[in-house]
Amino acid sequence: DGDQFVVPVLSLRSIYASLGPDIHVPYIKTDMQGADYAAISSLPVDVLRRTPFLLTEVWLENVQSYVGFRNDFCRDWLPFMTAAGYSLQFMRLIYREHDNDLDQTQRDAWSAPWAADPHARCAEDLALYPTPT
Repeated sequence: DGDQFVVPVLSLRSIYASLGPDIHVPYIKTDMQGADYAAISSLPVDVLRRTPFLLTEVWLENVQSYVGFRNDFCRDWLPFMTAAGYSLQFMRLIYREHDNDLDQTQRDAWSAPWAADPHARCAEDLALYPTPT
């Protein structure tokens, strides 16, 4: 209808800065239309470590859901979060175009090996879906 809205934007860095260095955030959930990795990885590791649990949307198979954003689990998230001292606790398949007809039991069965050994699964993902040069 042509209406325009001004939406304020706050960076995670500014939110954590406003909390002060002694405040811990127990849990963060993100769904930022592909900007999840950019937002989380913009934090210094010592600030990020003030949050022990993150739930975030990621992509596999070198899919780039939004132009200009990196948000791939194997290429971005796993290396970054491992270096920051985190470990994967759980992964759930929500949507993959060629697996969209799976029921939840099948989705959970697909997801279990990722949580059990994400580095091995990522080695397979990286081999099957190389980054274009």
